[in-house]
Amino acid sequence: MRAVLKRIGWRRLRLATQALFWALFLLPLIGFPWFRGTYVGSRFLSFPLTDPFAAAQVLAAGGAWLAAAAALGLWLVGLVYLVLGRAFCSWVCPLGSLLEGLDWIGGKLLPNRWHARRAVWPRWSRWAVALLLLLLSALTGQALFEWVSPQATLMRSLLFGLGLQLILVAAALLFDLFVLRRGWCRSVCPAGAFYSILGRWALLRVGHDRASCDRCGKCIQACPMNGRETLLETVAGRGPAQADPWICSNCGSCIDACPSGSLAFTPAWAVQKAEKPARTAGYDRRQALGLLGGAVVVAGVSVARPLLAAPAERHLLRPPGALPEAFFLGLCLRCGQCVQACPRSAVRMGGLQHGFAMGTPYINPRETACDLCGDAEPACAAVCPTQALHLQPGEPVRMGTAVVDAERCLAHHGDICRSCFNACPLRGEALVLEGAIRPVVDPEVCTGCGLCEEHCILEPAAIRVEPLNE
Repeated sequence: MRAVLKRIGWRRLRLATQALFWALFLLPLIGFPWFRGTYVGSRFLSFPLTDPFAAAQVLAAGGAWLAAAAALGLWLVGLVYLVLGRAFCSWVCPLGSLLEGLDWIGGKLLPNRWHARRAVWPRWSRWAVALLLLLLSALTGQALFEWVSPQATLMRSLLFGLGLQLILVAAALLFDLFVLRRGWCRSVCPAGAFYSILGRWALLRVGHDRASCDRCGKCIQACPMNGRETLLETVAGRGPAQADPWICSNCGSCIDACPSGSLAFTPAWAVQKAEKPARTAGYDRRQALGLLGGAVVVAGVSVARPLLAAPAERHLLRPPGALPEAFFLGLCLRCGQCVQACPRSAVRMGGLQHGFAMGTPYINPRETACDLCGDAEPACAAVCPTQALHLQPGEPVRMGTAVVDAERCLAHHGDICRSCFNACPLRGEALVLEGAIRPVVDPEVCTGCGLCEEHCILEPAAIRVEPLNE
């Protein structure tokens, strides 16, 4: 079996796996919803999947806990990391595969680019970024990294429409090309930092057979995560005979590069132990205490969040079941499952022009209103993994209130027009005709679905839905 894998090469297997996950991720675009959402929060067939760092942000932002589906998805993903380590970064992540391709192209077109030789970046920087983002999530009350994440932005853009937000993806690509080789993955990405926590205790490692190694150093040169940090110490005979699991993404590049077959994927229990004490792998005591202190600060700020962040006004019309804006932003993972589930394609994804709401779902009733899925539970609320959209059984929907502009409405000027009245699913209750002609809205009954605004014959519409923040 090992001989077959050696002939095929781990790089070919990795590229094939990346292609498979790209296809799986893009299947909804051609009508096959086997995989829904993005890798932040998704469903594969009936199995929920939740990103660990996204879950940490929700908790830091003030979420008491995740919904049952998201919590189950977190455990499922966590178990995968405990077996395979930080393999998501090199085998699955769409941005990671783009960066790998860019690294290969850059090596061909710019073989002497300076960053590949001289750029230095502290290995703890991604931990600092992760802790800073958790702190800011606690202060702002939302999963902040999912707002600026280039990998999440890439997935949302491909699924829900390209836009200016792709500048975030371009920034990550340019950083890797001109500043630091694979710099985003190894030195900045806070999600990767979280994955390496589980990778530290993962069952699968890149093990090193010191007896057969001729110390040629080709594995160190091949490692995209900086071989001097992942492999130098073990090749030199210090520490456990394995690639540093805090950094290694189990991509297999070093195994392919080794001419003597001294490297191989190895179970953790079969790794040769350190022959002498060494401070090489992992983090020293001061770094560990610093990380612990940072976590305590994040937890403290999360508890104090109600004093630091007042609830925000709601400017966008949210889908049915949206919690008040502050809580909604604190729980929404911007995963897009609600957008994909909407049968009318009424739910959209916010773009760069929406500021902090970028990536969150909203409805533009003038273009496509919400029909509340008839008598069934709204599909968007049913698939939300964190209950940012949540309706109790029998709970009435309250998205907004329709407001009639009497100065522009044709019926209020004596003309006969029943476009909004005929479109209203609660006509005669939420929308009545005063004097059998003029439309009047009962704000206590109106759901804010927006069908009246969608069907108004004037431009701009003479009846508009104002969002509620209940």
